[in-house]
Amino acid sequence: MEITIELDPTNALFPMLDEEGLQALADDIRTHGLLRPVVLDSEGRILDGKNRLRACEIAGVEPAYTTYDGDDPSTFALTVNTQRRSPTKDQLAMIYAMIAAEAGIETALRDEGTAAPVKSRT
Repeated sequence: MEITIELDPTNALFPMLDEEGLQALADDIRTHGLLRPVVLDSEGRILDGKNRLRACEIAGVEPAYTTYDGDDPSTFALTVNTQRRSPTKDQLAMIYAMIAAEAGIETALRDEGTAAPVKSRT
């Protein structure tokens, strides 16, 4: 059972679990079920849960879905993924820089490792 769903661009910035992590998640889902549904945006793209979706495929469990109904899906995807994954300051700075680059915004790194937009000098 292979399920193909497009990722929201913000969610795509976060890496997949390695094979060992996916297998552990699949084993847990097989034993306890999927505890949190995969969250989709209004266009059907994954905002949160790409690892849970893949683990469901491995476990042979039908995934559950819910649709985000807020007004800022990219911020939702960024927030839930950074809260759960606890990236290092360097990883978080890189993610913010990639988001800014996608949006065409130059960034400057703050002392705490987060990116802040700055005006272009052109």
